[in-house]
Amino acid sequence: MNHYIMISHFENEQDDKEFRELAVANYPRRVTEEHEGVTYVGFAAQEQAEVEDFLDSTLGRFGISDKDFVALYYSRDDETIQRNMVMGPDRLVEDYTKDISQDEHVDRLSRLLNFDYVKEMPNP
Repeated sequence: MNHYIMISHFENEQDDKEFRELAVANYPRRVTEEHEGVTYVGFAAQEQAEVEDFLDSTLGRFGISDKDFVALYYSRDDETIQRNMVMGPDRLVEDYTKDISQDEHVDRLSRLLNFDYVKEMPNP
């Protein structure tokens, strides 16, 4: 299992809520945390390409504005946190998280990426 964190935002509040619900429904081993208005959804899944394909197909159900984004964070070497923008440019997620100190943001990402989803949620 690999660990991922999704941060997303849609200008339309209903779409924002609905997308998040649909996007994580496929991943029963998950933790959702909110901090400073940013929702972090950490989850365990198999391959990154499958996760990205699922998120992309889920996005097809929504009208998309140029202010909407979906960012997927992951780490392959337990050191470097990487981000892939599934939708939208990098600046959108950077603007969205600007009120959180960089240290707090990285600490939260690290903690969720290192969370043992299988151990903590053996039979989701």
